[in-house]
Amino acid sequence: MIAYGKHPVWIDGAPWYIEACRKLGLSHYRYRFGDWLFQAVERAVQMLKDRTEDFDDYSPCRKRECILDHVWRWLNLFQLFSQPETINIIDNIKGVMTMT
Repeated sequence: MIAYGKHPVWIDGAPWYIEACRKLGLSHYRYRFGDWLFQAVERAVQMLKDRTEDFDDYSPCRKRECILDHVWRWLNLFQLFSQPETINIIDNIKGVMTMT
């Protein structure tokens, strides 16, 4: 919260989220099961979990006291490649490559 400030939080109504938001002084809004927002959030979370698991399956860390730096780097890269600007750049590069 120090770096980015307080932003509203969307929750699915679980009581521990409500209590956590109250303790932190965050405004929160509830979306209901079956709403389009619920489906979008659940799909995004599931995609992140699946891709993180795939990453761990194909690139497991064998260090003894791993602090997961490789996972954080991968998540940052995943987030970068999910940005619309980056997707447009990649699509343009693919288009140029197919023309040659």
